[in-house]
Amino acid sequence: VQSHYLALWKRYGQAIDYVNFQFYAYSANTTISQFIKYYNKQAALYTGGKVLISFTSANGGGGLSPKNAFFQAARELKKSGKLE
Repeated sequence: VQSHYLALWKRYGQAIDYVNFQFYAYSANTTISQFIKYYNKQAALYTGGKVLISFTSANGGGGLSPKNAFFQAARELKKSGKLE
């Protein structure tokens, strides 16, 4: 799927402000440091866009959940100037 999104970004990136990357597609065992690493990787791929962070609202979903420090990771990204 990533290759399709990158192709769209390369073609229409100048018209796109935000990238809603699905961070909940990662493992449910994701740590804060892994989440930040994933964010940095996606932000580097979508240069010039604002990458949004996300979590699943479904039970048993993947990624870093609110109960497993999602908001702590968000604060760290914000503190480092990566989120507004």
